[in-house]
Amino acid sequence: MKKLISIVLGLLISGILAAQNPVQPDPRLSTRYSSDRIQNWMENAPSILELKNFELNYGYEFTQMPDDKVLDLPQLRTFDYQNKTAGAIVNDIEQEGFNLYMYQYDRAVDKANYYRIGNTNTVLIIPSSKKLAEMFNESRNYE
Repeated sequence: MKKLISIVLGLLISGILAAQNPVQPDPRLSTRYSSDRIQNWMENAPSILELKNFELNYGYEFTQMPDDKVLDLPQLRTFDYQNKTAGAIVNDIEQEGFNLYMYQYDRAVDKANYYRIGNTNTVLIIPSSKKLAEMFNESRNYE
């Protein structure tokens, strides 16, 4: 009986501790944000940190478009957020482990933005902030 109580108590304590773990920042955040800002979010605004982590994982999409559609799109460029300077046009992109915060892009309130990757038919789609919020809330089962 003591063994059963110890196991139940151990599971209860570990469940409580797991529920209190703060949101861990995605390491890619440091490309755009200072460690002080990230720490501040961890301590004072974990929901912002959660949203930023979500944006890094789900705040974009890659697709293929026909030649006639892709030619009018702006080209994706790298961006240095520390110095606030645009860099080179991106000619090729590795989609695995993609870090959105390495690039210059706009996220409009209610429309998606599209960026061409080099001379390819690959397009980076940045959904609207409204769509991103809907996706985030849906992932958290918020109504």
